[in-house]
Amino acid sequence: MNNTEFVTEQNKDVYLFSTEVENLMINEFFTSANGDYVKVYLLGLMRAKHGIVEDRSKTANVLGITPDEIDAAWDYWESVGVIRRDYMPDDSYRVVFLSQISRFYGNKKSRSSGSESEEQDSRLVNLDLKHLYDTYESASGRSIPSSDARKIADTIGTFGVSPEVYAYAIKYSSDNGHNDVRYINKVAINWHKEGCNTEADVKALLDKDAKRRYLYGRIFKEIGFNRQWNSGDCEMMDRWFDKFGYNIDEVLEAVKLTAGKREPSLRYVDAVLENKYRKAGGIEPSYKANNQNGAQGPGPAGGKSTQAEKARNTNSEGSVNVSKRVLEEYYKYLREKAVHDQKEKQQKLEAEMPVMQKFASIEADIKEKLLAGLGSIGKEKRTELLQRQKELIEQKKEFLAVNGYPEDYLEVKYKCPICKDHGIMDDGMRCSCVKERADEAYRWNKDRQTK
Repeated sequence: MNNTEFVTEQNKDVYLFSTEVENLMINEFFTSANGDYVKVYLLGLMRAKHGIVEDRSKTANVLGITPDEIDAAWDYWESVGVIRRDYMPDDSYRVVFLSQISRFYGNKKSRSSGSESEEQDSRLVNLDLKHLYDTYESASGRSIPSSDARKIADTIGTFGVSPEVYAYAIKYSSDNGHNDVRYINKVAINWHKEGCNTEADVKALLDKDAKRRYLYGRIFKEIGFNRQWNSGDCEMMDRWFDKFGYNIDEVLEAVKLTAGKREPSLRYVDAVLENKYRKAGGIEPSYKANNQNGAQGPGPAGGKSTQAEKARNTNSEGSVNVSKRVLEEYYKYLREKAVHDQKEKQQKLEAEMPVMQKFASIEADIKEKLLAGLGSIGKEKRTELLQRQKELIEQKKEFLAVNGYPEDYLEVKYKCPICKDHGIMDDGMRCSCVKERADEAYRWNKDRQTK
């Protein structure tokens, strides 16, 4: 059978055509981007419309910039999510332009590319997002910027938060004076992680939280605290109810044992309740009543021999004696552990979200240029690199926040943020953490000697 192909003559002169640019790109990205970056984007978009492949050197000559500056422009556009680069074996790459309208309203599927149910699902997704945007605008009293709309769409798509839960998160946050989308994202994601898929689930969770806050208040009032409880306090008190199964009256009985103490402590109450729980299960308590006055109270395991041993290794200030060498080795161990933990988190994120690899690559490239150019690059170029570095850091923080991570998630978390686990502050004075680290170093050194 002979087939007949029908085509029309194509005009080869690209300058007789028009290049369409999404208004979202102009409003949200062009207004704040570097002028050279905008030129690179527009010329590249025109080339892409007609399938033109062009050497970077030629493009650089046309625009009056260097090939490195062209690479930097694509680095920027990729970091803000408007293009994607597919790399070839010869280290060249193809630039794929991403539709911001698709990100804003979701991808529509035609009947030819999928089943009728797939098309219906896509329409429902679009309707859900449109409803969320309307809900946000109604609650905040302002039009939703496309950048915030993308954050909402990304949260729904990435974390699987149900639109019903997200809509309630908008209303709940607005009622509490918060209209920032990053704040709303965190609220919605936390509810989703707690297993909430409907508004009723959220209300049940909030009701449970309200009852638990009432219990916290009773405990704090009985113990005599005037401060607000923190997350560590809540975790400890939750354990009494959820793990040990005590009711409020049993907890308050343990709290009364702190009466008359100079410094009432939740840890004391925790020790009393834990040992009562262990005893009820036929397990020996973790402390013995062997203090000098013969009264019961939480203390280290091992009875008199442990107390005597500790006394032999304790100075007049109550801090354990360790050599300077051991203390320095322990501080070094803490620093290395903090760096190792940070690298693990970085690698995990890069595996889950490839764009993080790009962030790291661009960041490393900027640092390398700054170091290599010390004393040789001009002040203007150095200022530009530093500005790019600052912008990249902010983009990375925003990306982490959108995906449910704290903005400082990838920073090295030292045990002491003041001295960064050195024991010495910037002014050369000994850090206040030394006493606590000395106690830890003593146990750490003892443990490693027994291994």
